[in-house]
Amino acid sequence: MTSKGWKCTMDPKKEGGRLTQSTHRTPTAIQTRLAHVPTQSKGRNRLRERANDRATNYHPFLRQRGGPTSGRPNQYPPAANISLSYAMTTRLHTLHNAGQSLWLDYIDRVMLGNGDLARRIRDDALTGMTSNPTIFEKALAEGASYDEQLRTLPDTATDREVFEAVATTDVRAACDAFRAVYDDTHGGDGFVSLEVSPDLARDSAGTVVEAKRLWQIVNRPNVMIKVPGTVEGADAVRQLIADGINVNITLLFAI
Repeated sequence: MTSKGWKCTMDPKKEGGRLTQSTHRTPTAIQTRLAHVPTQSKGRNRLRERANDRATNYHPFLRQRGGPTSGRPNQYPPAANISLSYAMTTRLHTLHNAGQSLWLDYIDRVMLGNGDLARRIRDDALTGMTSNPTIFEKALAEGASYDEQLRTLPDTATDREVFEAVATTDVRAACDAFRAVYDDTHGGDGFVSLEVSPDLARDSAGTVVEAKRLWQIVNRPNVMIKVPGTVEGADAVRQLIADGINVNITLLFAI
């Protein structure tokens, strides 16, 4: 199985993601294809195992509503009756069933409060979310959804303290939204990431201290702390993993 047959883009400002595909493969077809992959490839063996798991262990909300599964070829309405949003959603389900975790690279308080995130988890097989300072900067600049919390913060709060209060509140709420996914996959998915300060990219000890502090503030088992992929960051990652903290290594653009 190659990845060139799929192209997926998620636009948080639209009704959902857009998925185009060069060929349509059902989970059963993917399993059959993987059955012929040489067993000496450990990486491909993992793909085979993951595809097999997806065929029997779907997204919890999809299972609750009898969502797409192999062996149900007639579950979709006739093509003439399929709306654009419905076609997109079922394609996202197909991608999810093929063994891909669909994460949204965006977060803001509006989607957390108006039911949009819950809908994406329920209808679009969304299984995780990532955040970073740039995303929060954009969210803070649009609308008035953060005004109420900002008014409660002390006047002496620094810009960094204000950002941290806003970010940890949103990430905690998102973690709660994804908790059913996290529990149902036994900790295999359903995470929301929160980044340590980029200023600590070259400070291993400082990264460990801040990561632990953010972990304690959010206080959710499915929060994932993003650590820069620097030499110093690698040292911090070893310590954090040893301490039982979920880590997402970030800012890796080349090897």
